[in-house]
Amino acid sequence: MKWVVRLAVLALVASVGVSFPADAQDTGPLPLSAYPRPPQDNGLGIHWTTSVYGQSPEVIDYFINEMEAMGIKWVKFLNDGTDGRHNEYLIQQLVAHGMMPVMRIYRPCNKPFDLGSLRRLVRHYRPMGVYYYELFNEPELEGEAGGWCDGERPHPDRLFEMWLPAARVIQEEGGFPSLPSMFPPSLKDPNWQDSFFIRFLRKIKETGNTDVLYRAWGAVHNYFLNHPVRYPYDEVNLKGTPLTQEEIERYGLTPAEVQAINHARKIARRPRSEGGYYIGDTIDEDNNGFLQFLAYRNRFYEIFGFEIPLISTE
Repeated sequence: MKWVVRLAVLALVASVGVSFPADAQDTGPLPLSAYPRPPQDNGLGIHWTTSVYGQSPEVIDYFINEMEAMGIKWVKFLNDGTDGRHNEYLIQQLVAHGMMPVMRIYRPCNKPFDLGSLRRLVRHYRPMGVYYYELFNEPELEGEAGGWCDGERPHPDRLFEMWLPAARVIQEEGGFPSLPSMFPPSLKDPNWQDSFFIRFLRKIKETGNTDVLYRAWGAVHNYFLNHPVRYPYDEVNLKGTPLTQEEIERYGLTPAEVQAINHARKIARRPRSEGGYYIGDTIDEDNNGFLQFLAYRNRFYEIFGFEIPLISTE
């Protein structure tokens, strides 16, 4: 996670569902429509503060009212490991106002969970309305950014060994664990099949643990990265379309700015050494934008042959 306060849209990529989870299905994936969703779900969400220690009722009440006015239905927040109990009032107010809490179990380093403590956490919060639990954060990144604090290199097999028992404990207590927030690879990368994302998912399948995904979900960090919503399917990426006069006037661009932008678009498909930056025409080739969840879905489906909900948590 980038440690600044930011907003995030959370969207459950599924068909219209119900508000309560169905019983566990041992014979196959839980239907997407059976995952819990907030009343009158519209897919809009927000990332709560990055503090793990909670806020005063006055602060929470203020922002609950703000979020309600905005039509927010999903709220991700950080919990202080498995022992923290600082978000009681926040959770109560979210549920009371028809918003779905999503708890990231924050820990600065990738270590095995204390499964007893984790079980107590879910057993405590699940009856309060916390169904979704996010585990591990961008673990393909090196160093502390990816949770590798002791000089250990990012390793999907090692993360799998820590994630699997935690995910099963959450499910045993009626919760829904996330896959670690990972980035799907570009198919233009010649080594994409050796990416952290692919290796982690294949490890689940190769070890005979596909069933753990039947009541799981994917955490997606689909940052816009200064791209339009439709990227990479927009006219600028596909055709290098220059600025229109309407755009120039709307943004108050100077002649020098117009020249620089149009020049960048014109040379986009040149080699990197000549200033080009083009990657691909499809989401499978270039998923650096909001539609990244489609690439995530495609790679996941190729391996497992079914879909799980994807929630954008950053």
